Amino acid sequence: MIHAVAFVLEEDATDDLSSSLAEAIANKVIEHFATIKADLVSAKNFLEANSIQQAATSIELTEAASQQSTTTTSLNSLITKLASYDSTKTTPSSWPSVPTIHPSTTTVLNTYDPMPPPITPASNNASSLLPVQSLFK
Repeated sequence: MIHAVAFVLEEDATDDLSSSLAEAIANKVIEHFATIKADLVSAKNFLEANSIQQAATSIELTEAASQQSTTTTSLNSLITKLASYDSTKTTPSSWPSVPTIHPSTTTVLNTYDPMPPPITPASNNASSLLPVQSLFK
């Protein structure tokens, strides 16, 4: 009878130990899955926000491309009109004529001096500043 009681107690202890061990393992697995679930939800939210931003950017780029296309078409039309424009037919005879000889770009660039003329001692007196001073009154 003592053996039977010892056997029942041992069996009960083994069942409690197995149950506790199984419960601990299950809790660890559930905790691990809970963190994985939170990480997946966070990644899903990020990807949704990113997709929305990309869609908005795509729409803005499409609108900008359409606007650029319209502007290019208008500019091409303007260039065509300007190229076919004959100024001799539309200029009134009372307007002065514009000379047909124009200085070349190199001539204009070579004659342009970006430095102002030096101040000479004769123009450094107070009387030469009177017209400028009258502007500030």
